[in-house]
Amino acid sequence: MFQRPSTSAAGAWRPSSTRARPRRGRSPPTPAAPRRCTPSCRSATSRRCLVPASAICEWTGPTGKKTRHTIARADGAPLFIAGLWADHAHEGEHTQSYTMVMIDTAPGDDLHPFHNRQPVILDRPAAHTWLDPRADYREVLKAPPAGTLVADPPEAVAVG
Repeated sequence: MFQRPSTSAAGAWRPSSTRARPRRGRSPPTPAAPRRCTPSCRSATSRRCLVPASAICEWTGPTGKKTRHTIARADGAPLFIAGLWADHAHEGEHTQSYTMVMIDTAPGDDLHPFHNRQPVILDRPAAHTWLDPRADYREVLKAPPAGTLVADPPEAVAVG
């Protein structure tokens, strides 16, 4: 039976190696839900995590006149996003650094107007499946049902 982990850790949103760093001015790639598991994928998916958030933001419009859309659960509950984590020991330091990445998938009905992909947002049963290392996680890596997410009224923001 699945048991809840007894520890938690804070992490940073950053690439974990020099090779993974994006070129200047570009966002780091977001991994899509794996379709076929390679040996490296199997080791990565053993480090599944949940990334909690109160909301996510999507931006639309031309450069300089972007509109921010804040997207949250319709029921007001927190979002739990499927993620993967890694730890990296730094030479000469006694600390551990944790990095995380969110898993994305094709957009569902709620996010389709904003983007061509979206984070995998999990409900409670799907979150348990995602965190259980023995479970087949492939069925939970999809967009939530229509009506799960709502976008706040758009907010015009000058972004260059």
